[in-house]
Amino acid sequence: MHSNKTTRPDPIQRFEQKLQSKSNHGLLAKLRGGSKYIIPESMRNIGCRKDWYTELRREYDTHIYPKDDERSLKWVAEQRQRQGIYTQSPLASTPYDIFHCPTYPPEGYPIQWPVLDVLKNWSPDDPTPHYQLYQGLCVFDYRTELDKANNYRERSCPFGSE
Repeated sequence: MHSNKTTRPDPIQRFEQKLQSKSNHGLLAKLRGGSKYIIPESMRNIGCRKDWYTELRREYDTHIYPKDDERSLKWVAEQRQRQGIYTQSPLASTPYDIFHCPTYPPEGYPIQWPVLDVLKNWSPDDPTPHYQLYQGLCVFDYRTELDKANNYRERSCPFGSE
């Protein structure tokens, strides 16, 4: 049997074809050291290094949604104002404020609770947002508390970032 239905290449194949059709031999490519885009903040040997993905990230990073920390922070502040701020549940006491943690991890960090206590606070059957949580991980602002975060990382302690 022969089908009249034509198969279309998937989006990755289309992007690879588009990438292969571009010429990498121009003067501008030589001045840039070739056409290979270095993905910002990427780690060596981790993640996809294929040409189609690298080119997709270049297009995304430079044209679609360029990095803008101030825009991101403004959006987060607006969301918090509109939807509420997550806070520590009064039943989940910790010897430290998760948003103002000490310079070094305190003894017993991170605080943990029995799972039944956590489930009493927010049942897995309830999909509505709860703004009072059981939170034991410190939250650091990378712009002002990078040294603190590094202290926790050096001691293999988990933390969050704003």
